Amino acid sequence: MLTIVGMGGQGLLAAFGEVIKEARLSADLSQEELGFNAGLNRNYVADIEKGRRKPSLITIFSLAKGLGLSPGVLMTRTEHHLR
Repeated sequence: MLTIVGMGGQGLLAAFGEVIKEARLSADLSQEELGFNAGLNRNYVADIEKGRRKPSLITIFSLAKGLGLSPGVLMTRTEHHLR
């Protein structure tokens, strides 16, 4: 069973942010490079990694494309972080 901790799903946002950061570092990308690849601002990428933003479905797909991964991989990794 998944546990989404905190008000507004903060646990989920933190887990997703950690997944994005790990994938970015694994791909040897800076936040700026990921932002460019995904069509997003570097500051927005940083805020997602810190769990400060609630990315839309479009943003999740853009991040996945920028990382060379499928959105499903990002969701599966996030789910594993929540367990």
